Amino acid sequence: MPKNIRFDCVGVLSADTKILGATAGEWDKAFTGNMKQKLQELKRLVECGAQRNPGAIPVLDVASTVSKHLRQS
Repeated sequence: MPKNIRFDCVGVLSADTKILGATAGEWDKAFTGNMKQKLQELKRLVECGAQRNPGAIPVLDVASTVSKHLRQS
């Protein structure tokens, strides 16, 4: 079996390391966004027992979208 040479050298990327035209920091921000803030907000909602209205949550599947448009017609 051929040896996979892509992972022979493991390194740690800094925020300034260029990857596919952007820095590692930019990629990290794109993938995680403001995850820290969202997790804190979620924790606050759970701790205070906030209730969500299931009808207010957007549904993005095709069947629900078609059904919604048919009901509005």
